[in-house]
Amino acid sequence: MQNIVTKKNDSLDIQDSASLSLKKEQYSAYRLTGLSILIATGLIGLSLYLNISSQNHKNLAIAKNEAQAYLNKDLAMRLWATDHGPSVPEWVRQFLVIN
Repeated sequence: MQNIVTKKNDSLDIQDSASLSLKKEQYSAYRLTGLSILIATGLIGLSLYLNISSQNHKNLAIAKNEAQAYLNKDLAMRLWATDHGPSVPEWVRQFLVIN
């Protein structure tokens, strides 16, 4: 084994190359773990965004369908009322003043 001398705060620190290699492996493992966590977080965030976007599109489609149904119902009622004439009885119409 080879000893490596480093200078820290005006004192000499002797480390062997095996401990340096172990530190590099630990650093590499920490880096890999951090990168894995970052990628997993990104994928979860992307999934969340896509699900929210999809739900918004579905809600908009449901709202449009409901609005169309109400419009069709209102038009049908108005057409029915138009075909059947006014619903005011004849004896009341004689008292109404129409300009």
